[in-house]
Amino acid sequence: DGTGDCFQPVETYPYKLSKSDPLYDTAREDHQRYLQEMESYVNCLDRERSHALQELRASFDLFMRNFGRDAVLRYGQEKEAERSE
Repeated sequence: DGTGDCFQPVETYPYKLSKSDPLYDTAREDHQRYLQEMESYVNCLDRERSHALQELRASFDLFMRNFGRDAVLRYGQEKEAERSE
C-alpha cells in the first residue's frame, strides 16, 4: 500500500570547510546529495499524507452511511461525558 516507506536521510557534515580543504568538494557533493534526499523524503511524506487523507475520507463516508444521524464525532470532554452516562 506504500505506507511507511519514507525514511529521513542522515544529516550531512554540518561544518563549513575552506575551499583549500581536501574534503571541500566531497563535503559539497555530500550536502547536495543530502538536499536531494531531503526533497525526496518531503515528497514521500506528502504522498503519505495524501494517502492517509483519502483513507480518512473513505472511512468517514462509511461512518456516515452506516450510522446516519448517529454518526457524530465526539472529542475530549464530550467523549468522557458519553462514557460516564
